[in-house]
Amino acid sequence: MIIMDKRKRTIKLIKEIAFVAVILAANAIIYTTTGYGIPCIFRLTTGLKCPGCGMTHAYIELCKGNLHGALGHNILSVTLMPLILIYLVYKALVFIKTGEQRTRAWEYVAYTICFIVLALFFVYRNFYPFLGNYHL
Repeated sequence: MIIMDKRKRTIKLIKEIAFVAVILAANAIIYTTTGYGIPCIFRLTTGLKCPGCGMTHAYIELCKGNLHGALGHNILSVTLMPLILIYLVYKALVFIKTGEQRTRAWEYVAYTICFIVLALFFVYRNFYPFLGNYHL
């Protein structure tokens, strides 16, 4: 196992964040100039919306300061995604400070909760309209 010092860990993390930021910025620029975003392979093949469908539109609306518009495209953009972002910042700070990358038990519980929320959202957004007047 190779142990890096704080400076090397920080540089590594900055490079990874910059890579993701460039991809997100390019996607936003392409979407705002052409109107075309990244197509959802799941939706193209099944006709169903995955939990992430509408995230690009929601992201653009959030950048414009339009919270209501973002909620309309994908409610997870302003509910679950900020929590995931906070968690990623926490993991980055732990990595920089200690170099530790192990996953703790509470994180597995959080992953499970996120998975359940995503699964429920998937079912709701795809099958609730078919229930008509029947409510559970």
